[in-house]
Amino acid sequence: EPVPSEWQDGWSAVWTAAESNPVEVTLTPAGDNREASFVAPDVAETTELTFNALVVTLDCNMPLVTDSVTVSIQVASAVLDFSPAGNQITIGETFDLTQYTNVTGAPTELEVLYFVEDPPPDSIAYDIDQDAGTLLVTSGMTGTIMTITVEIFGTAGQLAEASDTLEIVAAP
Repeated sequence: EPVPSEWQDGWSAVWTAAESNPVEVTLTPAGDNREASFVAPDVAETTELTFNALVVTLDCNMPLVTDSVTVSIQVASAVLDFSPAGNQITIGETFDLTQYTNVTGAPTELEVLYFVEDPPPDSIAYDIDQDAGTLLVTSGMTGTIMTITVEIFGTAGQLAEASDTLEIVAAP
């Protein structure tokens, strides 16, 4: 919570990691102890950590405000494997990239984005619908190989990345 303006600079905060945290973390005070930092622990799955703040006035050292904040340490891994589709994409047909994407350990709030290599192979025209997770190659030379990458993002930034290749084939 915001510290009342009448306190001016006459306060400090003591941050502690909650005992209920599933892993131990060490907080390092910063500046005038109004801030603290920690090194994110190496966890196997997304983990919630809670930190408590006790705000005291400097003149009488009385506790005035207590509050807590929860931080999510996010973990994810991704596999992109087009082998069930024979690693082929047909010109003019919509290809569902999500069927070949496996994300594990991801937090509930994540964003999955797909990209074609940059620059794309010569003479390839395509469209990726990020909302649907689909790829449509509208033109290109058959036999051309293109690399597709999936990137997984959480509130902590990019969490995982994976790539695989597709060969462009003509419609039957």
